[in-house]
Amino acid sequence: MMNPSAASRRTPVVCGFDPAQPETCAQRLEELEQAGGAEEGGTALRASAREDGQRTLEAIETMLADANGLPESEEVFDFKLQRDLCRLEQHVTFNYAMSCIVSSKAQEDLLRLNPYLTYKASAVLCHALAVTLLSGRQLQARRAAELALRLARRLRAGSEEVTTLQQELSFLGELLTERRCYIRQEQGASQTEPSSLRRRATSGARAAGQEADQFVLDPRFLLFEFMQHIVLRPRQVEMVDWFMQSYKEGESRVQQMIMGAGKTTVVGPLLSTMLSQPDVLVTQVMPSPLLDQSRQILRASFSKLMPKRIVTFQFDRQVDDCPETIMKIYTKLEACRRACGIVVSSPESIKSMLLKFIEQLHALASYDFSTLAPGASVRSDRELARQRDTLERRSGMADAVVRLIQLWKMPGRVIMDEVDVLLHPLKSELNFPIGFRDPIDLSGHRWNLPIHLVEGILFAAHEHPLESSLQGSIAQEMAAAGSLRWMLSAVC
Repeated sequence: MMNPSAASRRTPVVCGFDPAQPETCAQRLEELEQAGGAEEGGTALRASAREDGQRTLEAIETMLADANGLPESEEVFDFKLQRDLCRLEQHVTFNYAMSCIVSSKAQEDLLRLNPYLTYKASAVLCHALAVTLLSGRQLQARRAAELALRLARRLRAGSEEVTTLQQELSFLGELLTERRCYIRQEQGASQTEPSSLRRRATSGARAAGQEADQFVLDPRFLLFEFMQHIVLRPRQVEMVDWFMQSYKEGESRVQQMIMGAGKTTVVGPLLSTMLSQPDVLVTQVMPSPLLDQSRQILRASFSKLMPKRIVTFQFDRQVDDCPETIMKIYTKLEACRRACGIVVSSPESIKSMLLKFIEQLHALASYDFSTLAPGASVRSDRELARQRDTLERRSGMADAVVRLIQLWKMPGRVIMDEVDVLLHPLKSELNFPIGFRDPIDLSGHRWNLPIHLVEGILFAAHEHPLESSLQGSIAQEMAAAGSLRWMLSAVC
């Protein structure tokens, strides 16, 4: 079902350039070239980008000055001496101040490094938000300026590719009209929601006894744009909002996006950011060919302002029956959960672990423990001790796997990329036989008989047996009698 908001979107088009009227477009392009509008627009956008860049630098300087500023009093002399001269205290860095935007305890985090930052904590956060907003607008203006100047050079060179020029003009219109779709205007918004999820900027003065209109945004979207140097598309924001709504309702959800729309590079890392909490283990599962690529994308996304541990879960059926191996994996995943990290894995690893767990349980359930009674000789007692040690290792490994499964269950969230491949009923199952090997019905004759028949035909056609044929086989006897050759010649 199509989303109403997606269906109501309109594609921006430069006035006068209607793709359905090529002649009018060509005439408008000539007028645009003569007027120099594209070059003037690119120059104006470059000037706007330089202005935003200067304002961004000023906001950064003001933010760091407020974050590390100390009052002029004798009480702070010891703290200033320890921080500036002895290096026993840390300064508030740019990365630390920017990461406080998405912190649920932003003021406490700032006061931890500067306990004398009292009323200026909110000012530091406002400057951090200004840095993200200005830098995003600067990046967008630079991209639009480059496109406008490239369009001017094409027009000056007399390019006759009207279709290409129309596409560039359409893309330029999208750049100039693009908005941050996650910033919403609400009237009389409630003040009860946690500050970790939303920041509000009041629009206009408040009327007496009445809430004014406010602009509400999720700072995690804003900081993700700042880290990735992108502008989130409406479809990407909608998908993340739908997933988060389903997460709050305790339901699963499947969404579809076309190739190149940002599933792996945008939606996956952004959704992992919003789901990761100290009590939630977030696991991303993708096909094995995409494991290295997805891991590199996550490490590149969370290596700057919001560093996160990216842990790879690997498991194989051939692993020895050793509880210590599973406990090492459990310890690594538990540390990743506490650090709000992300686990990446392939479906084969997870299924191998679950099927290995079933194999251990099957081996324990099918074993006759009455045979572990002491024997009549030292040799039999030694064999019983070896079997007892094997059962203890299998039991300990099964118990360790239970703890690992509980780590995923309470609570845990799985993000599956390419879910149609991961859950395909014919391609996603693992052949994992367990138990004793029993011969199938008519074993031996089921494959020996077709080989004998094919061997007889080839012997009759080429007058020599196969290299693997035996003396006195059925095919040689039939060919010697001439019956098979006569039947083949009759058919031909």
